[in-house]
Amino acid sequence: MKSNPHDDILQSEIPEETGRRQGMLEELKTRAKGAFQSKDLGNAEMLYSKAIDCAVLIDDAPKSGLHLLYSNRAAVRLLLKKNDGAVKDCESCLALDKAFLKAHFRLAQAWMRLGKWKSGIEACRTGLELHSGNAELLSLQAEIQEAWDKDTEEKAKFNAEANEVRPDLPKPEPTRIPMATPSAASNAPKKTQEEKQSNGTSSAPPPDNGMRGYKKTADGKTTSYFHTDISDEAKKLIGDCKPQKIDAEQLKNSDQSKAKAGSAWNQAGTFEERNYTKWFHEKVREEIPKNTDVELPNDLPDIVVNVETISGDANIACTRGKVKYIHDTVVEVKWNFTTHDDKKGLGTMRLECDGDGDYDINVDVDSKTHSGVRQIVNEFVKSSSKGLQPYLLERLRSVEKKFQAIQI
Repeated sequence: MKSNPHDDILQSEIPEETGRRQGMLEELKTRAKGAFQSKDLGNAEMLYSKAIDCAVLIDDAPKSGLHLLYSNRAAVRLLLKKNDGAVKDCESCLALDKAFLKAHFRLAQAWMRLGKWKSGIEACRTGLELHSGNAELLSLQAEIQEAWDKDTEEKAKFNAEANEVRPDLPKPEPTRIPMATPSAASNAPKKTQEEKQSNGTSSAPPPDNGMRGYKKTADGKTTSYFHTDISDEAKKLIGDCKPQKIDAEQLKNSDQSKAKAGSAWNQAGTFEERNYTKWFHEKVREEIPKNTDVELPNDLPDIVVNVETISGDANIACTRGKVKYIHDTVVEVKWNFTTHDDKKGLGTMRLECDGDGDYDINVDVDSKTHSGVRQIVNEFVKSSSKGLQPYLLERLRSVEKKFQAIQI
């Protein structure tokens, strides 16, 4: 029986010392994301569960990212069709961070799969109250409503058919088949041999059509296998179909030409990981330098962006010859703009990668923002389709592309 490559950490006790406990948590998060990306859902669920147990014991909840762990395990459980468990995870996530967009979306998905249409609609509405105009939630809400209407229609049709009064049909009478007597059978006319042959019932073998086996070769021998004659034209098209012998030197050169992932010492292909956190953080700051101007249309003021903090890890893992690029980066930026009539808008934006290539984006608007610029904030800061969010995501995707181009 093949052993689980994650048994070493899954079967380990959670350390008592805070620093070592934090180290185990980071290792569990990295492995869980790697398992999720490689579609190893069983291990992903176990690793996220162990990470949650570890994070619960850490006093600093924001640092442990407990709400994100619940949301990620909910995503795994949705793929495993464990919808009840996904509901519980989403509710636990929202209890820690009620504005977490992905949790609202996944909660609505879980309710829909359980056939709880009303609960699914309510989950979408709650999310839209906090994230007004979100395209994904609006689309999911419409999908749930459509499924609810279809389900209601089918149930009404079924009940109508069940209550329909049908007339009693007369019972069918059995069909009687007359028995054949011996005298009738003996008096039946017999077919001659010529009639049998004319009706196609002759037992004589069919003529040779050039495809039957056990043929005689030119030297008079009979083949003991199915033999088909190949025409000269077919030989020209097919060519030489005989197996070609490969010598040891060719095989050795072929093996050496194959590129192997990982370190030279890791010929067995066991789990290997390299840390690129510092590199990733530096590249983010290169892509979004200080006082970056994001241009807006229609003579609107530019939005000035500054990266405030970058946290999270970036690692490249290699196991059994396969390379996995994993990062759980959290980028927090400050944004501000000033209109021509000196009305200011300012706040922060938090972009948090959830491990599957998507970002959860939370926007906070400072209380000092002038009420007259709320429309600009809603249209170009909070909107996911234009303005600040698409610009920042494009910059982060550029860093990810460079990250995934690294060869190890």
